[in-house]
Amino acid sequence: MTTQTTMEPLFPLWTISAFEKIEEFSSEELREHDMEYRKICKQIIQMEDEYSFVRNLVDGKSAVRINEEEHEIYNQYQSLCFDRERKERQYYYWMGHKQSLEYLKKAGLVTEQEG
Repeated sequence: MTTQTTMEPLFPLWTISAFEKIEEFSSEELREHDMEYRKICKQIIQMEDEYSFVRNLVDGKSAVRINEEEHEIYNQYQSLCFDRERKERQYYYWMGHKQSLEYLKKAGLVTEQEG
């Protein structure tokens, strides 16, 4: 006899909506202050507009056949998406450290010399 267990969420449910807001804020910050991120986003949008099969592949709503040239274009698109996500992950990582350090300083657990 097997019993099913329900897994507890890793984070409280309220963090999901908070993270969505953080993602939106972070993207805005990156677009405003990071020229490379802005360029990557622009290229992604251009590829989605120029190559309809890219959007069809991403949406995944129906089967799509692509030729070798289209496959190479899609690989370029995926590479750009990876670069964009890498920039976003770096932002989350460094901003998390910055805010944690500020909190520790405020709490008196770290001095200005240590941080």
